[in-house]
Amino acid sequence: MRGILQVCRASAGSGKTYTLVQQYLRLCLRSNRADSFKHILAITFTNKAASELKERVFRELKSLSEGNTKSQMAVHLRSELSLSTEELQIRAQNTLRAMLHQYGDVAIGTIDQFMHRLVRSFSRDLALQHDFSVDTDNDPVVETAVEKVFRRVGSDEVFTQIMLDFVEYLLDENKSWNVGNQLLATAKSAILTKDSDFTDELDKLTLEQFTEARTALHKACKKYEATVKTFAKQGLDLINTHKLTDADFHYASKGLGNYFRRVFHKGYTLLPNSYVNTALERVDFSGKGPNSALVKELSPQFEEILLNIVAHIEKDSGKYVVALEMIKRYFRLMLMRELSEAVHMEKEDLNLLFVDDFHQLISDVVTEEPAPFIYERIGQRIRHLMIDEFQDTSVTQWRNFLPLVTDVLSTGGFAMLVGDGKQAIYRWRGGEVEQFSRLPELYPPDNTTLTATREQVLRAHHQATTLDSNFRSDKVIVEFNNKLYPELKEYLHEEHQNIFEGCEQKVVKNEGTGLVTLHFVEGSKNEEKHPEYLKLTLQFVKEAEEDGYQPRDIAVLLRDRKTQGIVAQHLRKEGYEVVSESSLLVENDVVVSTIVGAMRHLADPLNPQHAMALLLMLADEYLEPENRHATMQRFIRRDNENPKILMADVNGFMGHIQLPGLSSLLLRQSLFDMCQTILRNLKMEPKCGPQWSFFAQHVLDFAASKGNDLPAFLAWWDKVRDQKSISLPEDVNAIRITSIHKSKGLQYKVVIMPFADWAFSINNAEYWANTPPELKLFTGSDLPPVMLTGFTKSLEGSVLQEQMDAERSRQRLDNLNLLYVGTTRAEERLHIISHRKEPKGAPKNIAEWLMAALPQLGYSEEGEVIGARKRPKIRELPSESSNVVPVCASSDWRDRLKISFESGELSEGQFSGNARQMGSLCHRVLAEMQSVQDLNEVLAHFETSGIANAEVVALLRKQVEQLLELPEARKWFRHPDHTLSEHPVLLPDGSTLRPDRVILKDNHATIVDFKTGSFRAEHEKQLTQYGAVLNQMGYHCTLHLAYLDPAEIRTVEMPRH
Repeated sequence: MRGILQVCRASAGSGKTYTLVQQYLRLCLRSNRADSFKHILAITFTNKAASELKERVFRELKSLSEGNTKSQMAVHLRSELSLSTEELQIRAQNTLRAMLHQYGDVAIGTIDQFMHRLVRSFSRDLALQHDFSVDTDNDPVVETAVEKVFRRVGSDEVFTQIMLDFVEYLLDENKSWNVGNQLLATAKSAILTKDSDFTDELDKLTLEQFTEARTALHKACKKYEATVKTFAKQGLDLINTHKLTDADFHYASKGLGNYFRRVFHKGYTLLPNSYVNTALERVDFSGKGPNSALVKELSPQFEEILLNIVAHIEKDSGKYVVALEMIKRYFRLMLMRELSEAVHMEKEDLNLLFVDDFHQLISDVVTEEPAPFIYERIGQRIRHLMIDEFQDTSVTQWRNFLPLVTDVLSTGGFAMLVGDGKQAIYRWRGGEVEQFSRLPELYPPDNTTLTATREQVLRAHHQATTLDSNFRSDKVIVEFNNKLYPELKEYLHEEHQNIFEGCEQKVVKNEGTGLVTLHFVEGSKNEEKHPEYLKLTLQFVKEAEEDGYQPRDIAVLLRDRKTQGIVAQHLRKEGYEVVSESSLLVENDVVVSTIVGAMRHLADPLNPQHAMALLLMLADEYLEPENRHATMQRFIRRDNENPKILMADVNGFMGHIQLPGLSSLLLRQSLFDMCQTILRNLKMEPKCGPQWSFFAQHVLDFAASKGNDLPAFLAWWDKVRDQKSISLPEDVNAIRITSIHKSKGLQYKVVIMPFADWAFSINNAEYWANTPPELKLFTGSDLPPVMLTGFTKSLEGSVLQEQMDAERSRQRLDNLNLLYVGTTRAEERLHIISHRKEPKGAPKNIAEWLMAALPQLGYSEEGEVIGARKRPKIRELPSESSNVVPVCASSDWRDRLKISFESGELSEGQFSGNARQMGSLCHRVLAEMQSVQDLNEVLAHFETSGIANAEVVALLRKQVEQLLELPEARKWFRHPDHTLSEHPVLLPDGSTLRPDRVILKDNHATIVDFKTGSFRAEHEKQLTQYGAVLNQMGYHCTLHLAYLDPAEIRTVEMPRH
């Protein structure tokens, strides 16, 4: 049997998944062997897509095994396999049974899973330890590597200079001067970049080679500048010698004299304006000044100087500006190389790989090995291969599969590559659409014999198919897209236009419910446009709701996260339930954010920012809007001289709203218990949702692996909080707000696309480029083969122009693909809301594209409504699951414990009024009290936890209350946010002092030491020692000795020196 390479081009909504499942089942059921599935490898790119494909396969098999003869799949398979209904059912039953019993052999998965399997099989060939681990969270490894590299500053002269250049660059670019964060970002861009061909080139160079090349670039630029300045100075000297002024020249201040000055003062790439050029053509630079005749006489000399400047600029300025760009970002290349090596060494030390390492690692082994050898290693003979979403495959990934594909074809098997070049929106992840659009040709060509041989095999077995019917969208939407994209493809580079050739689809659904609207808002500034975008979005949501659509039928698709947040906030304000990327983030849940705020305040009670943030959250949660501001002001202390907030009294506010305060006792609990106690104290259990459960699990996991360290947990949470999100069931009845990227592969009844005006290029973006060969001639030195650049206006016309044009062409394709994905998600209604912006020259954003295309399509520039509002068919919502638990139940496990008093220092029956024992317990009570109100809570904790029995607690209460009757003593418990209890003070010799209580206010410290018994001189000596230490720290100290039985306060004078 002759092998087949089926390249299937599947446009949006054309039944791609159905086709994949049909072909998979055809291969499974075409023989009587129930285990045929073991020899089929089906690859896709995400876990979700792989799960969906596997689920569809099993669902269809189950349907076939139950004798469902009327399904479309059954009809297709019976016809294609020439089987009777009974035979098809028997084969389906046997195959389903075998797949369930040997589930591990069902090879439907992601490309990363398969590559991991290959790496495991070839670990010895790759010099890997057999027990290596795979890490999906790269951050900890990268952070450790950055720390190690950073330690070289000061000891490594070359690297120290690189870091100085790095800091200077950050200052020049007005970027964050947090060097650690910037280094981390640089490391990630080096390690996680998909442009491995570029970063591989960096790894071959040493720092010394980088330094030599950078020096050569500097010298070449200085030489160029010196030459231009020399010519300009000749012109200026000639002017000054003859005492000429601007008025003596043609067009005065816009003439030749001013040009020479501008060139001399760093205008090294400046060419003459039209006035100077006009004078040059006449070889007469004279104007209307008193010395114009002299200028005319000197014109031949001026001409020679000017021609020298122009010739030099035209010859070398295109190299000069690129050299400057290279110098500007050179340290980034050097840092990338060093950080890449550091990460590599760290991974070796930890014996782990990143997922992104798989493809590059296996490439060196697999591409040169015959397929039978690979099968032997992985323990599976692959006879058929299917790859989904092929347009998003990287060059390395495709080359890794080539040996398997060519072997499948050479042995009579079936290989299927499915994709759609119009939906290639992952170039930033390494996807190369031209690999798909040029099949069976291999792209990019590498001119090796092996590649040529494999390409011949692909060509010999190639069979192209196109899925050109749209089963998703209503007729109106399909016809709109059929008109729009043939027009917009004309704006693409010629080599990319073929991707949209034949993009028109056949209509399948014509239920009369289709609607397309286009609206263009006025205004040039965001504050003018954004309200209109939101107004129209809300209008279309309301219209859909009025016409019977459910919230879950509606999706708002946007380009970026920022606009997602804007729309989500607006719709929530209008009372709509929404599911968005931000709403699924755990940190944005009100319960989680409040608990974390409380934990921050407990960890650093003297920090006014933490206290104020928590106060705001509690006020939003517990106060009515009209009372919020006035009530909060009562608990905020400000500086008398300016409005700066000094502190917020959180516990005072919580007492006002009748909630227990945040006691320092919480710090003695585990992280998880602390969270649960705060949750109960704030009475937030009814508001707990899945985000809270997710967060609580992370708290438990952190405590299990890294201990109950509150500051460490908060530092970790700050790093990961924007990455932790939950997944919700598909049937949640809420409006979806998502990115166009994440909507790929999905469909919605109603799609709204506001903010459809995004620019093609990203400001301040950085790109990889091949170092132009002309730079080697310019510098007379070898340079790194790759460079980083921002394709800025200053580089127009430079030796990078060709690469810049190619990148812009790819950006236009990326953005047209992104628009295509967005406008093909809708089933019944599509609303596009853009900005009225007439294009000046070639369009630079989506709004200009749409404005330019609409008149050509016969649509009005004022906007368009295609189709009509009609009520959809009634769709019942699924009933709510009875398994949902709406309220979080939280209780203190200590309440369920029975405490035995048979042992312990102060067990019942043992206490006899021992002064030492009582003094020790009083100390503990006073240390744990932050305010007078804490006394009851502390004593209750002593009794329930078995520290003291009821009799002892009564005696403790009496002693402490006697002390608190003294007015001076009560002052010590008024400002818990400024109080330190038994806080260690580190001395220069490494020892510590631990005063019982220190109250800090501005530059004043009140130090209190609690004592039992009567006064002794050493008590005073110890207290003055505490005072001396705080005095050295800049505090004016007041010292008190507080005696407990009887209650007495003695003020101690600080000794004078």
